[in-house]
Amino acid sequence: MNRVPVILTAFGTRENTRRVRDFLEAHFRKNFPDCDFHWAFAARSVQKNKNPDTPPSPEEILQRLADQGQQKAVLQSLHVVCAAEFHKLIPLCRKAPLDTRLSLPLLASMEDCRAAALAMDGPAGLDHDTAAVLALHGSSHPGGALFHLMGKTFREVWGNQAFYGMIEGEPGAMGTAAAIKKAGFSKAVVFPFTLVTGRHFSEDLAGKTNSWRSTFREAGIPAEFHPEGIGMNPAIGDIFCAHLRNAL
Repeated sequence: MNRVPVILTAFGTRENTRRVRDFLEAHFRKNFPDCDFHWAFAARSVQKNKNPDTPPSPEEILQRLADQGQQKAVLQSLHVVCAAEFHKLIPLCRKAPLDTRLSLPLLASMEDCRAAALAMDGPAGLDHDTAAVLALHGSSHPGGALFHLMGKTFREVWGNQAFYGMIEGEPGAMGTAAAIKKAGFSKAVVFPFTLVTGRHFSEDLAGKTNSWRSTFREAGIPAEFHPEGIGMNPAIGDIFCAHLRNAL
């Protein structure tokens, strides 16, 4: 039986993501020993300014596989929701030089949101005066509604001590801080709902100015920021694996 090539496709970043990529790839390999795995970064901006550690584009890998005589492949999206960047992969797969299936991103259903919420620590271990805040990317694309469903599910699973907000969109930092203060909490711990903690974390969330940190501080809510994304959480990896299993 021919081994199935699977292209693990992320949006991409110029930050060092090797540790998270190695963890995810090992998780996939453990669950799918009969597949060969390749990495791709889809963002044109990242490909234009790539460094030696930057994976190739999905188009490059698909062409390479076709040149090697492969007839089928699966492109596993490592996006969080089926928003704009995921939808760009659909015509890419249709035009590929070999039969290419597209596997769903992390959140594609209510069940995915619940599994992801249960994978988070939430307010477990926090003081009673401290809010647990899920910071989601947000998107104006219709598929971005899954970000809101994820946030609401996080609250349903973890209760009144749990809150959520969008890095891009509403509720933003100001609205989230106001909701926390209105609910009677005096502190917050923010958990980034991203696979890796890159620029959005260092600038938009934890930055000293024009950030969630500064906005929360101005609202009288001192905030700590969890330094890790969700990319090294085995339960998050399991959700991706469930989608890949359906695509194979």
